[in-house]
Amino acid sequence: MTPILVSAVAGGVGAAARFVLDGEIRVRWRGGVPLSTLLINVLGSLVLGLAVGLAVGLAAPSSGSFTVPADPGPWVLVAVGFCGGFTTFSTAMFETLQLLYERQPWAALAYLWGTAVAAVVAVGLGLAAGLILV
Repeated sequence: MTPILVSAVAGGVGAAARFVLDGEIRVRWRGGVPLSTLLINVLGSLVLGLAVGLAVGLAAPSSGSFTVPADPGPWVLVAVGFCGGFTTFSTAMFETLQLLYERQPWAALAYLWGTAVAAVVAVGLGLAAGLILV
């Protein structure tokens, strides 16, 4: 299969997974902050970091670089496709705007910054785990 086809199929799987997980979280969470999008974006960041860590570690185990190799192999292609379909930056931004519209500026600010910080930490943890696993 070509890299584009693999990425497209993985993106469809990621979008379907997001749809199901979002529905399950929304049924159980009735709080004011849209927790499902935050958790999905953080989980997707963790998976992406793990996949990149595995790709980098397998391509150049002792290089000390986080640069994805020219031929990333299936790890990154699937991760980019899956995580691209699974995570959703635009929904997080819309939900931030919704909180502002509902006159919850502190919740909006916490949600915006909390999502960004948690996603960066998750990518870092996933990357470190991927490099360790190799």
